[in-house]
Amino acid sequence: MDLYLQDGQTAREVAAARNRTDVVDAIDTYILDKMGLYPLPQFPINFYPEELLFEVGINLNRTKTLQTIIDETEDKYDMKKWLNFKDTENQGIRLFEAASCGYVDTAKPINDASFKDRNGYTALIKAVVFSQLEMVEFLCSTRPALKTMADNCNRYPLHYAYALPPTQGQPIIRALLQNNPHDIDKKVDKNGLVPADYGALRGTEEMESMLQSARTLDVYGKTEPLLAPWPTDTQPSMG
Repeated sequence: MDLYLQDGQTAREVAAARNRTDVVDAIDTYILDKMGLYPLPQFPINFYPEELLFEVGINLNRTKTLQTIIDETEDKYDMKKWLNFKDTENQGIRLFEAASCGYVDTAKPINDASFKDRNGYTALIKAVVFSQLEMVEFLCSTRPALKTMADNCNRYPLHYAYALPPTQGQPIIRALLQNNPHDIDKKVDKNGLVPADYGALRGTEEMESMLQSARTLDVYGKTEPLLAPWPTDTQPSMG
């Protein structure tokens, strides 16, 4: 049974926030010992690779336990590595930092999965909201599936691109729409809005709040931005 504190945090999340690595390791060890009993999506992790959940979900539907899946896998997705939750979480954080800052060379060796955090954000969404065009182009070419992955509000990277000021958003929109997979321009968010509808809402309090929330790396739901804000219609200086 999953136990949550009043603010929705799990015991592992509280331990991680307080730098109690001994408690985090104990919880991870317990989970690994019991992993044959529970499907991976119930585990208290903040970053996870979509490929791993897909592979596990397909096999769990065939009544295989997670332990059996791991034992039988040819490690197509390096699942054993990803089951070390702390390392997976740290790699997700590093990738998101690189995406947010536009550090393509840093992202290249760790861009080995379609990571999502507990908010549903991906590295591509981070690159979009921080207006990192080169990073957007890199992720679109190396991991195009990210273009079709929505956050927890069913907002796609293209939704976020339309919410940006035009000088920042238009080049990113063009990059996302190249080889348009699954008609992403027709995808709707939780309110039934397609990406272009966000253009009409650009600059509103709702859109600014949405962008601000996406510009945080905190997986516990806090809203402090990862980087200091910059003028609305200019690129940030990463020098």
